[in-house]
Amino acid sequence: MKRSFNFTGLQFLDKKLIELNVEEKEIPLGDQTVVYPVIKKIAVKTNHYKSDSKIFLRVKNGPKVKTFECGTIGDPKPPQDTALKDISMGTKVSVRGSVAIKDANSNTILAINKGLIPIFQSKNIDSKSPFAIEAVDTGGMMWKMDEMDESNPFLTILVSNEIAYMGKFQKDEKYLSLILPQALREAISHMIDFDCCELTDDESWVNTVIKMLNHIDCPLDRDSLLDSDGNIDVMEKKNFLDQAVREWSFKTKGILFDKAISAINHEDE
Repeated sequence: MKRSFNFTGLQFLDKKLIELNVEEKEIPLGDQTVVYPVIKKIAVKTNHYKSDSKIFLRVKNGPKVKTFECGTIGDPKPPQDTALKDISMGTKVSVRGSVAIKDANSNTILAINKGLIPIFQSKNIDSKSPFAIEAVDTGGMMWKMDEMDESNPFLTILVSNEIAYMGKFQKDEKYLSLILPQALREAISHMIDFDCCELTDDESWVNTVIKMLNHIDCPLDRDSLLDSDGNIDVMEKKNFLDQAVREWSFKTKGILFDKAISAINHEDE
């Protein structure tokens, strides 16, 4: 069921004001262990809104989305320990979401954080890739990039939810070899344009891309892409993007390009 909200006077909520304490719950299942997140504490550290203003937590795990009412500014209450179990239990789990503040009387949304914030990532997640893939309604496009929020652990590639076998799609080198080079190009271009080219302490996709560029001997030095007036030189930027994608493609040739070509050449055999 779709929710309709009144966004009149909507403000953006600073992510730094949101406090979440999340634990990993493990459950033995046969010869493996599945996990899900348990939110032990939630709070919004602000005096800007009335103490009876309601807190809502919207949790997103791939195409699964669920919203929880979490008390008020003055008396915050986390969801029940098992609340996220049905939408986020698995062997490897990465959950994101958003927090909204609503007026207690009118139910109007007063503020919401911009983009998605990382809520939980299971300990066994391999974060070497900056990308995640989600199936959504892409409006007739095969794929497109999600909003590039530098604080998120993954940069999400949105693919059409009309694809019946998403699991196969996510592992098919034929598709990935077509999508990932362009996705990487868009990610690096965003980092250059918005000057987020330095390593930080966050577990963000930006950090992952920077480390990956260093690993392929193509470090990102934004200052070298500026003209004498301190503006981005369009040709220098294009040349760097071409070089970065070319080096990345060369390094991943054996696990993407070669397998994709082999699969295409043997499809009719």
